[in-house]
Amino acid sequence: MRDVVRTNSEAIVAATTLRRDADLIADIAITSSVHPDEQTHFTNNTYGLGGDPLGLIFGPLTGGRGRPWKFLWQIVSRPRRWLNPLRTRGWSRRSVIFTVMQSVDSSLRLRPARFGRRLVTEPSHGPVPSSYLPIANEVAQRAARIIGGYPQSSISESLLGAPTTAHILGGAVIGASADDGVVDRYRRAFGYQNLLITDGSTMPANVGVNPSLTITAMAEEAISHVPPKSGEPS
Repeated sequence: MRDVVRTNSEAIVAATTLRRDADLIADIAITSSVHPDEQTHFTNNTYGLGGDPLGLIFGPLTGGRGRPWKFLWQIVSRPRRWLNPLRTRGWSRRSVIFTVMQSVDSSLRLRPARFGRRLVTEPSHGPVPSSYLPIANEVAQRAARIIGGYPQSSISESLLGAPTTAHILGGAVIGASADDGVVDRYRRAFGYQNLLITDGSTMPANVGVNPSLTITAMAEEAISHVPPKSGEPS
């Protein structure tokens, strides 16, 4: 349990136009997508009229080494943009958010912290999820140029080196027995009778796209193996 947790190898970036009269909320979102290479896929999103507070989780776009220092330097260089207490007013209406996802085999392990009830992360199998995807920065920069604005990174990625995800996956490994998994191939939990786990926690890979339909398909496949009750048609 809590092993091989995946982030869908994501980075979340944004671009905000400088036009105060812009209204990007009504534009097409999520249903359109781009595949810039074999392992990368990104969608554009908007947060709606009530999404201005979410602007606080974004800051200056940074990349490469020394991201915290680059982050602080940009804030010092443009204090009116980043330190203005009203900077998020109208932010959602003027912004496009990009969810950049990759089908890279990376994962984490969650374990209880030594003190308290928090969970902390540590490496699991394969490389750890990266908090910096160069292609994500390029997406934000190109979008900012097109809409006449400025690109942004997630603050947790820039300052803490912690990857951001909208699709936490895995943690309930599919295995042959309780020694190497939480559920079997039919998503039946080991050690519990009539308990199936059919959500995203049994996802065995970073799919590199929004995983909702994959989760649905896996759930339907698991349910198809449940025998009918006595007396019901099969």
